Amino acid sequence: MKQETLFKISLIISVAGIFLLLLLANFLEPKLISIQNITIKMLNEKVKIQGSVLNIEDKETFKILTIKDDSSSIEVLCECKNISSNQNMEIIGKVQEYEKTLQLQADKIIKK
Repeated sequence: MKQETLFKISLIISVAGIFLLLLLANFLEPKLISIQNITIKMLNEKVKIQGSVLNIEDKETFKILTIKDDSSSIEVLCECKNISSNQNMEIIGKVQEYEKTLQLQADKIIKK
């Protein structure tokens, strides 16, 4: 094979691989975990939790939800609307630390 042909084939495979990785990154979700299993070692990782809303604190540009499952509770920051207390939901978000307390920055909220 000519060097030019090999170059074209490798370029096509590389671009296809990058495109596939981008698709997988957008559509794969993290596994569901209980809130008590969220640790400081998980900072900046995406997690998926499920629970009910205990409290809603409304700030100017966002809301702080207190979510409780069977094991524990955690605060979730979101830019969400139409959320009510005792509502069950599934949340995908990034683990963050604020004033030595773990919380989630919600990326996606699914009401149950």
